[in-house]
Amino acid sequence: MAKTTLDKLKSEALTQQASEVKEERIAKVDKAQAIAMPESLDWKKWSLPMTASILTKIPMPGRDGDVFLTQAQAAIWAIVSFEQGLSPFTGETWFNTKTHKVNLTLQGKLTRARQLGMNLGAPRFIRIPVDEKEKLIAIKCVLPTSNGVVEYTATLSEWMMPSNPNWKNRAGHMLQVRAYEKAVSFAAGVGASEQPDDRDLGEKPEVPKIQVTEAEVVHAEIVPVEENDGTKSEHYKV
Repeated sequence: MAKTTLDKLKSEALTQQASEVKEERIAKVDKAQAIAMPESLDWKKWSLPMTASILTKIPMPGRDGDVFLTQAQAAIWAIVSFEQGLSPFTGETWFNTKTHKVNLTLQGKLTRARQLGMNLGAPRFIRIPVDEKEKLIAIKCVLPTSNGVVEYTATLSEWMMPSNPNWKNRAGHMLQVRAYEKAVSFAAGVGASEQPDDRDLGEKPEVPKIQVTEAEVVHAEIVPVEENDGTKSEHYKV
């Protein structure tokens, strides 16, 4: 049966009413999102609830995939970063979801060192042993500062994380970063915590299988070597 003119008018009225309701809802959502957006590019001028709300949208690396912070966790992250004069948005700090502690990254420690008036020079790395054909044992970082030279030796036996592919494929680079980060920590006296690694992601690292065999005991001796720039450094000779 064909619809009467009255039925058609009712149908058109209902359709128009539904469209108006939908547009009104969209307008309200847009307005709410606009209000929630900060008016300043300086995060230190934002309110704490707004800062925490934005930080909860940032994915954090986790053992089982990305993890998102709660409002309280994000607030802690923002407060501690603010107290340190650092930013949670630029990779200078990171939040440990296991301990609820805020730690400084290498970038953050370098920033803090500059804030404290430290003049850090370019780091120099020494491979131990020096011969590239021999198995890597450690990397020594020699860091010149305005208060003298700071040295830190990162050993593979101490820092190696077998379950982390970066340590498996780029052990030398990872030891350089670790030695540099520790040297900066000692030089500036800030952030004794480590960079985020497998131990901070909530799972015990894979324990490597060790095959015990008889081997000759070899002693290493320290030999002074003159570098190309005329300076001298200590190298290990086996």
